[in-house]
Amino acid sequence: MNNIELLYRELIVKANKSLRLLNSSLRKYSAFVSDKDYSDEELERYDALSDRFLRCTEMCFRLLKTWELSNFGENSLTLRDTLNRAEKSGLILSTSDWIQMRQIRNRIAHDYLPEEIGFYYQMINDNYSNHLNYFVESLSKI
Repeated sequence: MNNIELLYRELIVKANKSLRLLNSSLRKYSAFVSDKDYSDEELERYDALSDRFLRCTEMCFRLLKTWELSNFGENSLTLRDTLNRAEKSGLILSTSDWIQMRQIRNRIAHDYLPEEIGFYYQMINDNYSNHLNYFVESLSKI
């Protein structure tokens, strides 16, 4: 087994773990109200959700690049090309949704936008978690 295959297997294990933690946070999720005065304990749930979403998406994007290198012997020049390859291979459902997920991941990581964060949490709960679950399950079957 070569180094790429070892890395690939290690990343699958890490992606499964990060996805399990994200799903744990989502089971406790309730809609975020931006003008509500949350206690520190209440905010911890949302902080955990944010952190777990960031870690899970980062792990999945790393895994995508490693999958591509392992299967095609090269990485695409752009993330969009990598995602298109993954979509054509049946590993992801929608390139455009993954691009949006990456944009929201970046907004959460780099901006503090309390008026928008509720929308982001709802998108993670309603849409992006399904994409991440589908991707990790698809790779686990290979």
